[in-house]
Amino acid sequence: MEAATALSDTPLTPEVRNRMADGYRQMPDILRQIAEEEATSESPTYDDTHGRYLSLVALINGTATEEDLYSIPYAWIADAMRAVL
Repeated sequence: MEAATALSDTPLTPEVRNRMADGYRQMPDILRQIAEEEATSESPTYDDTHGRYLSLVALINGTATEEDLYSIPYAWIADAMRAVL
């Protein structure tokens, strides 16, 4: 979080931490919305182009694939972001 806020010269305050955590809590809904939009789209979608490229790179590198994005514990990450040190 410190590195992310440093990019914009924003101090890492409790309010900024909460905003960042709220973003993580919204990720499952955002991913679901993107999937719904892509399912109804007649033009090439992200997965058909760049997404496919990223999947292949992940396979070669042995890292997480796009399907694994849905298993990321967004709520847990958000709770950790809000925790006070």
